[in-house]
Formats: sequence, structure tokens, C-alpha cells
Amino acid sequence: MPPHQPSLTGRPRLGWIVTACVYLAFASSAHAQISDLVNRERIDPNKEDVQVLGRAEDQLLADSARITDPGERSRALERTARALLLTQRYDQALEALNLARDAALSIPDNRSHGAGLDDAFVLENATLRDARLDAASATALALSEQLVQRGITKQRSSFDNEPNVADPRGDETRLAALDRGLKSVILADDLASRISSTNFRSTALSRVTQALGRKSQDVARFARENSPNRDARIDSVDSPYRDRADLLLVVAAASADKIPLPAWRDRTFVDLVARAAVSNQFRRGLEIARSMPHMPSRGEALVSLAKQQAFDGLNDDATATYQEALETIVRIPLVGPRQTVAAVLLDSLLSAGRFEDARAAITLVPNRDL
Repeated sequence: MPPHQPSLTGRPRLGWIVTACVYLAFASSAHAQISDLVNRERIDPNKEDVQVLGRAEDQLLADSARITDPGERSRALERTARALLLTQRYDQALEALNLARDAALSIPDNRSHGAGLDDAFVLENATLRDARLDAASATALALSEQLVQRGITKQRSSFDNEPNVADPRGDETRLAALDRGLKSVILADDLASRISSTNFRSTALSRVTQALGRKSQDVARFARENSPNRDARIDSVDSPYRDRADLLLVVAAASADKIPLPAWRDRTFVDLVARAAVSNQFRRGLEIARSMPHMPSRGEALVSLAKQQAFDGLNDDATATYQEALETIVRIPLVGPRQTVAAVLLDSLLSAGRFEDARAAITLVPNRDL
């Protein structure tokens, strides 16, 4: 008779069944309350509907935390966090995500249960752990994006007492929302960094970096629109919102640098610098571009910065950045990548109307590379 095979967590499957039954018993009333509200045509934010939903969510969070199987507990907590986002209970959602992370990380490695286990069980546990971490990271990103948007929006939430009127919130409240959003995105980055699969981790960290780049762009735009001089360069605006936008770029660059696959990392860096350029955060964009180890990607990133500087009328800055991009391209050792990035440079110069610079680039780059 074949020996008993352990479940993914090294526990007999009967234990999982008991766990599921206990969870359903605890959560049934919460599900009933939520289902009742979902079936209504409209949830009234001014009445007790939101309070009923909040109590149901509190019970759902407590019930999810009671699940004994760590993989199932992590999934239940992550889904509870999603539900909490719908009613904008952000602190509770962050609590649920922290619990989901701890549960995912406690999924045991079957090798600790003794020798002779099939490698497939070890792989399944690693895959399960990675899936739970990735799902929690994605939800933490959604939480951060809502909080950042709450910090820069000028409209009330539908769950506030007076929806669809001008938002009188001051800077202190807005900045607090942005800071909470940053805390959430740091959690998303931490969750993505703990994924063991190289491909899986590269995808998750790239997703974090792209989200941070978008939000930095949004916050920078808000800082510029709310500055006394709306035509000023964002780098010269003295604003706490500008500081938050810059900090989001710094965290994004740190996330991109942790991507293990070079192709993913380089492409993510180029996209991040392009976001910095579009939002006129040239100082930080140049710093990120210069830190890129891959020369072709660095050249492409510098070209995107220079092109935006030229379009913004910063001619001297654009000339200096184009020159730096050209010097980078000339140092690319492989002919193929050098040809590709040189063509990108020339197209950028021509589209910006910098014909003299384009002629200079043609003379400096060897003819065989054009």
C-alpha cells in the first residue's frame, strides 16, 4: 500500500476540510449581510448601510484570521482586504494585508517535515507561497493607488457624508493620505521582493515600479497645478507634494533595481525615466538614468529626457542631455544595440527640430552604425 502523501502544508486533507467548515460557519452571517447590501439597487452612504457593511467586514476579517491553514488564511485575508477597499476602510485593509503576508510566509517548506518527500510537493508549496504573495502585493498596490488618489483629488468620496461637492480638506489631510499610500506601496514592494520564482518576482516588481511611476506623475502634476506659479518647473516648486512625487520616484527606482531579470529591469527603468520626463522631474530622472548599468537602455532613457526638455523649451538642458546620450551611445560596445539607440537619438533630434545637433550626431557616430 503506498505511503500517505502529505497535503501542500504537510497536514492531512481532512484538516483542511475541517478548517473550511469552521470558516464557513463563522463567516456565514457576515456573508449574509454583505449579500443583502449587494442585492440592493443602491447603498445609501448617509444611512446605516455603510455601518452594517462595516460590521460585516470586521467580522469577515476576524473570521479570516481564524483559518488555520496558512495558504487559505492568506487568500481569505487578501480577499477581505479587497472588500475593505470598496468601502475605503484603508487602515483595516492594510491590517488584513499584513496578516496575509505573515500567513503566506508561514506556508511551510515540506523539506522541514523529513527526508524522502517528492520534489513536486516542495515545488507546489513554493508556487502556492509565491501566488499568495503576488496576490497580496497586487492588492497592496490597489490600496496605495486609492490613497494617493485620495490625497490629490478635489472631490469627496461617495462614502463621505456629502458626496459630489467640493472637497474642503486641507494639506495636512491630503499629505497624510499620500504618506499612507507610500506605506502601502512599500508593503507591496516587500511582498513582491519575497517571491522566490525569478520570473514571478520580476513581473511583480515591474508592476510595483510602473504603478509608482504613474502615481509620481499624478502627484507632480497636482503640485504644479496648485503652486503659485503654475508655469514654474516642477523641480523649482517648493511644495510638500513635489517632495512626495520625488519620493515615489526614489522608491520606484529602488524597486526596479531589485528586478532579477536584466531585460525586465532595463525596460522598467526606461519606462520609469520616461514617466519622470513627462512630469518634468528632470533632476531625479537624470539621476535614475545615470544609475542604469545597461548602456543601451541608459542611452534610450537619456534621449527621452532630452526630448521632453526640448519640447518644454529648456534648450540648454536639452543640449546637455542630448550630448550625454550621444556619449553614452558611442561607448556601447556591440554594433547592433548601438545602431538601434543611435537611430532613436536621431529620430528624437529631428522630431524636436534640432537639425544642427542631428548633423553633429551623424558625424560623431561611425557611419557603419547608422
